[in-house]
Amino acid sequence: MASSTTTGDATAGGDSLPEDMIRLIGWRVLAGDFQDYVRFRAACRWWRSCTDCPRGRGVADRRFHPRGWTMLPEGHGLCPGHSDLGGCIRLFNRFSGVFVRVRLPHFGDHHILDAVDGIFVLMRHGDTVVRLLHPFTGDIADLPPLYTLLPPLPDGYSSPLTTYIRTLDWIDLNGIHTTSISPSANGVTAMMFLQNGFVVFATSGGQQWFESSFKLPCYCRPRSFQGKLYLVGRSADKFDRMAGKFGVHQLDPPQNQDSSSSLQLLPPKFIATLCSPIPGQYFYLAECNSEILLLSRDGVKSKSFLVYRLADLILERMAPVTSIGGYAIFCHHLGGTLSINSRAMPTIMGDTAVFFDKDQYLTQYHLGSGTVSLAADQQPECGLRPVPGPCTILRRGKIIGIWSGWRKER
Repeated sequence: MASSTTTGDATAGGDSLPEDMIRLIGWRVLAGDFQDYVRFRAACRWWRSCTDCPRGRGVADRRFHPRGWTMLPEGHGLCPGHSDLGGCIRLFNRFSGVFVRVRLPHFGDHHILDAVDGIFVLMRHGDTVVRLLHPFTGDIADLPPLYTLLPPLPDGYSSPLTTYIRTLDWIDLNGIHTTSISPSANGVTAMMFLQNGFVVFATSGGQQWFESSFKLPCYCRPRSFQGKLYLVGRSADKFDRMAGKFGVHQLDPPQNQDSSSSLQLLPPKFIATLCSPIPGQYFYLAECNSEILLLSRDGVKSKSFLVYRLADLILERMAPVTSIGGYAIFCHHLGGTLSINSRAMPTIMGDTAVFFDKDQYLTQYHLGSGTVSLAADQQPECGLRPVPGPCTILRRGKIIGIWSGWRKER
């Protein structure tokens, strides 16, 4: 008897589903994982024709951003673009635990500045154009060159090489802490929070980057979420009724004002009040299970954490949570955070905050029981130098999201 399916076709009856139902199922699959959506569309020609192709809109449409995917460091000094990697990088899905190797030759002539929602923020060598790259579709959105933020040199002193080196020096001096991207009908807008407390922003198709006219509160590393930046600090706006208050601020993406082609960035909004910090207190902002969490730790010697949902703080509910859906949140000493689903990685304990203690041991604090234990059998870590022995996902996960050491040497 002849088979009822052929290569690339779905099982019998799959092509009888109505188009609107297939589209609804496709969007729900995409909400879970981008790669699952790709496999869904590959199941049959009818399903593929009923659903939107991500190629060509991978950056411009937020729904196609590979949110659960992040790049894994290779170790042994093999930063992205190293010749020994053959133009490939490894990606890790922090929701499912899946690893894939993707060929991305762009790193041969680009620096990586940051990554947000699975989209890589790159700077092209030579002309310093900032590019937003989707690692699976290859889609790219170009932003203006970063050198437009530099003061111009006198005639005769400027050259492409000089401009490139000056831009690298500017990056090293100012430091790009956090990037957010916001797709819209007018293009993709990006904001970069700098180490000095200012924000630079631009839009695809624009001619230059702009710097904010105000300095932002920054008590810990900002967190990008759904195109906005969230910060912890004191309100410095003397005209704000919350002036001097300590809490969480929300910075919305810049908008075109009064039908003008130029962008305007408004000051951040004060959205949640916090108790004034005690000396040495640490705060971390983390994205976990599609919401923002605030983690608090009372100094480098403390091994306990308090975790709050930002949604609760906005409603003035100061009740710490004891469960975060089975996730583990890795807290870097530079303020970076990364949440990983423990069900996808058996070596990780769920509902924990993972950090380096004062003796440089990788330690996990369980939110429900309040117990502290070593995250793995290990030797103490000296700074950020690798420890001899197998490199577990725990140690790799600890440094994901800190990009400053990933750029190739000049």
